[in-house]
Amino acid sequence: AGRRPSWHELGEYGFERYKADFGKRYAGAEDESRRRIFETRLSSIIAHNRAAGRWKMGVNALTDWSDEERRALLGGRPVSRGIESARFERATSVVERPQSVDWRDSG
Repeated sequence: AGRRPSWHELGEYGFERYKADFGKRYAGAEDESRRRIFETRLSSIIAHNRAAGRWKMGVNALTDWSDEERRALLGGRPVSRGIESARFERATSVVERPQSVDWRDSG
């Protein structure tokens, strides 16, 4: 496997090098399917990195995985998209809490 690219080197990065870097081998229709997934993700990664953000994205061994494969890896749990997508609700009541709790009695 070759040296994996840094985020700023991804403009020249391609699927064949990706496969070599991560030791992947596909044949026929699977190769084409993986290539499409990879190219779509790589385009998104490059677009993200061009934006003036606080963090950069790169490629990894999961870059050519389908959404279904990624969900299975996470046990089907939804992926957090960060605080932007978090929902907050205003508290409707205030509960008085004790200063301390002896968990030997309450636990």
